[in-house]
Amino acid sequence: MKYSRDDDVFREKQREDALRRLGWLVVRWVWADLERPDELFHRISEALAEAKHRPAPSGEWSERPRC
Repeated sequence: MKYSRDDDVFREKQREDALRRLGWLVVRWVWADLERPDELFHRISEALAEAKHRPAPSGEWSERPRC
């Protein structure tokens, strides 16, 4: 079954929400952000600084193949 773009976006949002519930900090970026590397670096640096003040996330990450 082929999923629509809306389905893909919804599933991605669900995955991101699940990571956030576990305490992970998520920084979203797109290829166009690489055209402004200073801004992207700043966003990632801010996220890392914020993460220092949070408890360690629970759970663990593992790569699962997509079917």
